[in-house]
Amino acid sequence: PFLEDIMQLAFEGGPTRRLWLRVLPDNLRALHVYRKHGFKDDKVLPRAGRRPDGVMVDLLVMGINYEDWAESRMV
Repeated sequence: PFLEDIMQLAFEGGPTRRLWLRVLPDNLRALHVYRKHGFKDDKVLPRAGRRPDGVMVDLLVMGINYEDWAESRMV
């Protein structure tokens, strides 16, 4: 429930209207978790990340807004 706790703290604890995160597009486990919690793909940032071996990689930006989060908690 760590991600759920963070989302609740952000949305209920202040004026936050949207949360974003960045993830490697090939990190399927993380993508599954984020999508399960309502995050949607926003855009790809080409060559915005660097792997430990120095290779530049794309990053996927995902986001969720307050309204979608609040609605998902009501079901």
